[in-house]
Order: sequence, then C-alpha cells, then structure tokens
Amino acid sequence: MMTADSVEHLMSTHVRIWPYVRGCYGRDILYRLWRMIEDSGDGRSLFWGSHDDPLIHGDLVAFVKFCEDPQRILLMITTRDGSDLAGLAWFDDVVPTLRAFGSIYIAPSHRGPFSEEAARLCLTYAFDLLNVESIWGITPWRAAVALCDRCGFERVTVLPAFTKFNDTVSDVTVLRLTKESFHGQHLLKRE
Repeated sequence: MMTADSVEHLMSTHVRIWPYVRGCYGRDILYRLWRMIEDSGDGRSLFWGSHDDPLIHGDLVAFVKFCEDPQRILLMITTRDGSDLAGLAWFDDVVPTLRAFGSIYIAPSHRGPFSEEAARLCLTYAFDLLNVESIWGITPWRAAVALCDRCGFERVTVLPAFTKFNDTVSDVTVLRLTKESFHGQHLLKRE
C-alpha cells in the first residue's frame, strides 16, 4: 500500500514513475505507451521471447492484454514533471520477500543517463515497495546488459544460442541484483 512517505520513491532528479492502475490515468494511456513503442520501431524486439504470429505479435490488443495481466506490476516512466512519456517497466512473478523478474523499456529519445536513472528508480520501487530480495532479468540485447551492469546486476550465466530474432540466433544473458547489493551501492555513493 502506498503511503505519503513512499511518494519520494516515485521521483528522482529527471524521472518519475507511475504505477499503472486502470482508471487512474487518461483512457488512452495504454494506447499512448503502445504508440511510443511502435513509433520507435521497437515493438517486435521488446517482446523478443514471444513466438506469436508476427502479424499480431505486439499489436494493440496483445499489448493491452499484456498490461492488464493482474499478476504483472506495470510502471509508467515519465520526465519528472510528467509532461513526456519516456518508457515503462514491469515486474513479473513477484514473490514478496523473495524475488521478481524485471523488464524495462526506454524510448530512444530518453536513452543514455536517463535510462539508468529510470532503472534505478524502478529497482528502488521493487525492493522497497514490493519487498523483494532479488530482481532477475534475462535479455539477448547488449545495451540492456550494459544498463544492468551499470545498475549493479551480476551476470549469472549466458545461455548460448538460446533465442532467434530476425533470423539471427543470439545468446541470452541471465542477470540478478540483490536488495543488499543495490542498497549497498547507494551507501557507497553517499559516503
């Protein structure tokens, strides 16, 4: 449950996150998120593990169903003033006091330092408000692995030739970040 004290967890220097709750935002919010992904050309690569029919893979209906999954925690990412949609993050398989699987998407216009700030804010949300002890990620994308490295994730393993995307076979990296390690990074930065 969100409290007045937890609001500080939802903003940082340049970023704000908004937990998605149906009916709390404009009626077109899921369309706007989907449109942001589509306009960037990242729709197919975002859901790289899906083997749906390519004609409907990631279409608006599939995206809304994905976002409305009651087991998924969806966070919308905006600029701090809330004026510009910048991305989204989600947590699946959340088991309080144990773990969650995390994913993040940042629109190309906000990648770079903004991505790391957004990722750290979403990680803080998961550790402090979802109360998980570790967050796991899995990705074939080098840029995503680099972002995870900057956020302090450890590379657990690489699954060789694990997935195929656009006729190219790729390795997939499995990553993990513990609450203790994540909060320890923040303590070191403050000293």
